[in-house]
Amino acid sequence: MAHRYKQEPLLIRIFAPIANKVLPLKPVRWLLEKTLGIDKLRIMPTYAEQSFEQWFNERRRARKQPLSATRPKVALFADTWTMYHESNVGIAATEVLEALGYQVEHVPYQCCGRTLISKGLLREAKKLAGKNVRTLQGYVNHNIPVVGLEPSCVTAFQE
Repeated sequence: MAHRYKQEPLLIRIFAPIANKVLPLKPVRWLLEKTLGIDKLRIMPTYAEQSFEQWFNERRRARKQPLSATRPKVALFADTWTMYHESNVGIAATEVLEALGYQVEHVPYQCCGRTLISKGLLREAKKLAGKNVRTLQGYVNHNIPVVGLEPSCVTAFQE
């Protein structure tokens, strides 16, 4: 069940390195506290140099030969943190699954809704989870196992 991946927004690629440089600065942290209520002592997470989706798509294009169609498929759901902050987790998972003989399909990215649940925004979370469950159901209907990297995201679908 192959999906076409929409191109990652250019702004994310452009502003991630800039954000990594300016977010630790005291004046920026002060401004975030005054405007958004984020405590100036809070260290903001850095963005990965390359998102997991960007790595995955570039790797697919760079392959000289596609993976064998006889390999069993597995769908990999990468959460927001893996997608944009610690892409090395998604990269390692892909490499392990491929080493085990699987053809990895990256589930089109969408937030799981866990943060909405934690804030009590249950209607919004239910809509988002419903979209994800419908997407994942497409894999399940084709007998493709789904692997989630973040347990809290997987439980968001279950809840």
